[in-house]
Amino acid sequence: DHFTELKARLEPEKASILADIQAIGGPEFNPASPKQLSKLLYGDLSLPVFKKTEKGNPSTKEEALTPLIDAHPVVGKILKFKKIAMALSTGCKFPLEVDDDSRLRPKYNQMGAITGRFSATKKIHQLPNDDRFGIRSGFIAPPGFKIVGADFDQQELYILASVSGDQAMLDAIANGVDLHALAAKKVFGLDCELDEVKELHPEKRKQVKEVQFGILYGSGAQSLAKKLSLSLQAAEELIDGYFAIFPQVKSFIDDTHDFTTKNGFYVDVFGRRRFFPNAQLKAKSKLNLQSKALREAQNFPIQAAAATITKLAMIRCHNHIRESHPRIKMVLSLHDELHFEVPNTEVKHFAAALPTLMTNLGIESFGFKIPFKVSVKSGQSWGTMVSHKPANPGVAQ
Repeated sequence: DHFTELKARLEPEKASILADIQAIGGPEFNPASPKQLSKLLYGDLSLPVFKKTEKGNPSTKEEALTPLIDAHPVVGKILKFKKIAMALSTGCKFPLEVDDDSRLRPKYNQMGAITGRFSATKKIHQLPNDDRFGIRSGFIAPPGFKIVGADFDQQELYILASVSGDQAMLDAIANGVDLHALAAKKVFGLDCELDEVKELHPEKRKQVKEVQFGILYGSGAQSLAKKLSLSLQAAEELIDGYFAIFPQVKSFIDDTHDFTTKNGFYVDVFGRRRFFPNAQLKAKSKLNLQSKALREAQNFPIQAAAATITKLAMIRCHNHIRESHPRIKMVLSLHDELHFEVPNTEVKHFAAALPTLMTNLGIESFGFKIPFKVSVKSGQSWGTMVSHKPANPGVAQ
């Protein structure tokens, strides 16, 4: 019923937005067509190109269109159309894919993603994080049960601190400091307390946050400049300022690039090896391919370690459930999150146990000296979970 109502609400909204877009693009215009979209935005409207595809054509993906929202009213409508279309093509089709018992069962593939993360059928991993259409609220625990979810707080930043060995970052995490606030305060010389940065200087914190996540995913100054609408020089200065605070992070990235260029592969802390043959290309005409390979190599040791740590946490939770809570079911693994179906009478105890179960993994010998942290939520549906208090903040591995 939830998805039937959602579909009935979204389809007229999608039709209305399409009519607005076609008033500009023409009666036959299809916003789902990259070719037509590119012609309208970059040809007819002469909007600037912020991102290109691997073939060198202007990109029409969300990250390429977002910086253009203020350039023309149609861009915002196109982005909204895309989100509604995605909701209709994913979430609203889930009822057609359930088994006879109304359960949706994705198939997980350990070899589906080259970084070691699970891939899954049923598009469950493609749902947007913001869940603005309430798709997750259609996944409901049976009577007498609640859904309990746990996710690692800033898992990839913790991994970056550990594998790079950057002492400033390790100390900040150990002391519970907001890394984004710390970097913003030092990069911009902000005259305020650390716990005031988020409230007093949200834009500065956002800029530094984009730098940190850009580092995790191999983005450079050019990408940062486009995302934050900065000049290339300003973006480069922002990155340089960040590396001045966390110098060993810069050394780690340089060492990763050097090793990958020399050997054509990289090995993460747990021994997972990924090959990057394009990293060894020499021809000038192949520089784009080499640069892409090095960006992927930069991200690989972070994401691969995250995948392994999440799987180790799954194993510990599974063993605990089998031994002590046979009525609990692990129902979903989603990136760095685990979700469980828990009897109401066991929610309080299990939610309190989860942070320790997911962090006490015995991985000190792999270089993880700081404790990960885990946040726990619970609720009647996947979309209505709220923070579960009190929660053990986690212990050292």
